Amino acid sequence: MLLRASSSASKSEVDLTSILDKGTESGIENGEFLLAYTEAAHAYCKNLITSNEIGSYAQEIIERFSEIGFVEAASTIAIFNGLVRSADAIGIPLDEVVLDSTTDLQQDLGLHRYTGSNRSYAANPEDI
Repeated sequence: MLLRASSSASKSEVDLTSILDKGTESGIENGEFLLAYTEAAHAYCKNLITSNEIGSYAQEIIERFSEIGFVEAASTIAIFNGLVRSADAIGIPLDEVVLDSTTDLQQDLGLHRYTGSNRSYAANPEDI
């Protein structure tokens, strides 16, 4: 949801449904690679890939973007992961403003199908 707001602010066209369909262009420069890094980071946290495998992503990010780019990419993944986990852990639902402004995106992405989505609603999920 934050990416949608930031892309609007920068007047960029971003297709968030690209996270569901690998063949869809996101509109984000190097988006396919950054999405692969995000998935690899989550796989590494679950011990599904090795430190060498995640390290190769880190090295490629440094080569493509710089060391600062690597820190920004890793920090963004960590921040989004932490926000969701923290909100879920203490039961913070979406507020009405966010809920209302993201209903279409939630439907497009099928977010209600994911584990934990029942904790994201400020209103009844059937209303979405």
